[in-house]
This record gives sequence, C-alpha cells and structure tokens, in this order.
Amino acid sequence: MLAVTSTADRLLQLLRLFVVIAAGWGATYAVATLGPVQESMREALHLTDKEIATLQGPILYLPSIFAAIPLGYLIDRYSRALLLAIFVALDAAAVMLAGTSRTFATLAVARAVIGLLMSAIAMDACALLGTMVSAAWRGRAFMVLSFAQVLGMSAAFYWGGAILVREGTWNATMEWLALPLALVCLLTVVLRDGSRDTPACERHGSPREVWTQIWAMRGRVLPLAFGPVGLSVGYMASLVWAPPILSRSLALRPDRVGAIMGTSLMISAISGPTLGGYLSDRIERLAGPRGLVTGLAILAALELPAGLFGITSNALMFEILLTLLSIMFFMKGILVSTLSIAAFPDELRGLCFGIQNAIMGIFASVSPLIVSQLAGRSMHAGNIGRALAVVCLTTSALGMVTFIWSRRHFLPRQLA
Repeated sequence: MLAVTSTADRLLQLLRLFVVIAAGWGATYAVATLGPVQESMREALHLTDKEIATLQGPILYLPSIFAAIPLGYLIDRYSRALLLAIFVALDAAAVMLAGTSRTFATLAVARAVIGLLMSAIAMDACALLGTMVSAAWRGRAFMVLSFAQVLGMSAAFYWGGAILVREGTWNATMEWLALPLALVCLLTVVLRDGSRDTPACERHGSPREVWTQIWAMRGRVLPLAFGPVGLSVGYMASLVWAPPILSRSLALRPDRVGAIMGTSLMISAISGPTLGGYLSDRIERLAGPRGLVTGLAILAALELPAGLFGITSNALMFEILLTLLSIMFFMKGILVSTLSIAAFPDELRGLCFGIQNAIMGIFASVSPLIVSQLAGRSMHAGNIGRALAVVCLTTSALGMVTFIWSRRHFLPRQLA
C-alpha cells in the first residue's frame, strides 16, 4: 500500500495518511456545524428562513465554484502538505468566526470561507493520496476518505446537539465545535509531500503553458469534467425533491419520510464507497484507465432505471430505486478520483480536480431549480416526480454517451 523501507517509516506514513483522511473529515464537519445550531441561531439573531437558506446554499457553494480552478493551480504549484495545513487552520478559524458572529454579514463571510475550504481540502487531499498511496490501493484509499467525509457530517450533528443542550447557546456550541478542527490542524505538522513526478523547479510554468497542456489532454479532461455530471445531477436534485414527493404523492407521515431518506443515505454511504473502492482497484489492475471509463459508462446505464423512483406509486419501490441511485452516486466518486489519478500527470492533477469541481458545482447548484422549472407552477407531487425522472434519465443517458465516446482517449491496462 505504501512505498516504505522500515516499520518506523511505515508507521509514519500511516500517520500521515490518517492526517490527510482527518482533514477530509474536517472539511465536511465544518460545513455541517451550522446544522445543529441553526434554529437556536435563527431565533437569537432574528434571521429569516430565506437568510438561513442562503447561508446553507448559495453562499456556501458559489465561492468554491469560482475559486476551484485557481485553487487547483495552487495545489499543483506549491507544497500540498503545507497548503493542507493552511486550509485546515483557516477552516477552524472560520468556524470560530461563525460562532462569534452577531450579524448576517459576518456569518455569510464565515460560511463562504468554509464552503471554499471544503472544495480546497477535498482537492488537496485527493492529490496527496495520489502520491502517498500505490496504484493498487488508491481506490480503497478514496473509499476511506469518502467514509470520513460522511462521518464528518454525522459527527457535527451528534456533537453539536449534545453541546448545545449542555451550553445552552449557539455561540458557545460553535466555539466548542471548532476544537476538533484545531486538533487536526496540529496533526498536520507531520505531513510531507509524497514523491511527485515533476521536480519543483519544473512545476512553475506560465498559465499559458499549463492551459496548453490541459488543451492537449482535452480528450480526457472534458469527459471527466462533464461525464460525472450525468451521474450526479439526478442524485443532487433527489435530495431536495424526494421528501416532497413522499409526503405529497404517497401521503407518508414525516417520520416515515425521514426513515426512508435516512435509511437510503445510510445504506448508500456505506455500500457505495465500499463497492467503488474495491471495484476501482480491481478494474484498474485488470483493464487500466479504459476499464474504469467503461465502468463509469455501466454505472450511468444502471442509473437509467433507478432514476424512475420519482414516478413510482409504491413506497418500498421508491426506497429501493432511490437507494440504488445513491449507491451509484457514491461509487461514481471513487471511480472518477481513481481514474483522474491514473489519467493525469501529477503536476496537473490539482487543476484537473479544480475543473471537475467547478463544472460539478455549477450543475449541482441548479439541479433542483431545473426540476422545479420542468414541474411548472403548480409544483404538484406528480409533476415533480415526472420532472425528476426526466432530469435523471436525460443526464444519465448523456453521461453514458460521454463515457462511451471517450473510451478511446484512455489507455488500456497493457499500455497504461
């Protein structure tokens, strides 16, 4: 798994790997810290529901869309270990800033920084894992990172709720919630960059030279930027519109709706990364990058029937299809990360991750709106379900075609 020469070196490398995973955990943890204190904060600061939605939506994600490509450029040019330490420190500071806020404007700044750092840490962590872990284990390394990111959100809600009951105020709760991030920040002192393909003196080409190289690889860059959108847009929209369909169309009570959504997310968040991690390692070993692209095309094809969950009239079938869609979403993330490491040279991986994140962020942010526009003004559950099915089928089909078309640009195993 790790290229080391002694037991001490192996333990040190495992510690460094743990710190990178912990940083990924901290990024989603920071994003979720507002969740458990949201109502208490709203009442204390007299915020409207629209302002809360803004803090949890556009302000959180728009900065990462615009900054993803510049961040990727930084990650390629400078020490990834040092940048990760800086990103985690800023994340802890942003959570503290949110906890001391007295106005919506200050909260907005803190949330914008947290959203930006979520993208920065994810890209930096993936790039570091690509150099720290051997090719045979990369899929499973990304699997562990995915688990950590899901656990980060769970930990924020669990600890935040418990601390809020004890402290009684949302400000004090946020300050306590910043403590785990500070501990992760301290651990980053052990990080070192993994061996990189390009010497430092050769990693500072002009932006023109860099984009010339990106354009030369467009047959790989563009499919990995737009193809995953087809496997993600339907899932992202379902997180918003699946609960209204369950409550309006199937007339389920809130507790039953919550149980279906929670069970679906729990099963998919465990099984998706697990299957994706093991399959990506095996596929890369047997068929190389081209095999991974084929795997992504198959996932997109499997999403076609799963995307019909919105038009079913049976709650059990709804839950099964939604869970299958969610599993394939998580599997997609592992396969795309593994393929990106295999397909792109080390000195351009950060920028390629940045392009992927920017494109994904744009489409993910508008996916709920696309469904609502298709459903029309009535927003009847039946209309929403049909609109969601149209979005899922269309994007999955486009993703499948993109990956099938791009197979010729990726090397088979014997040439990789």
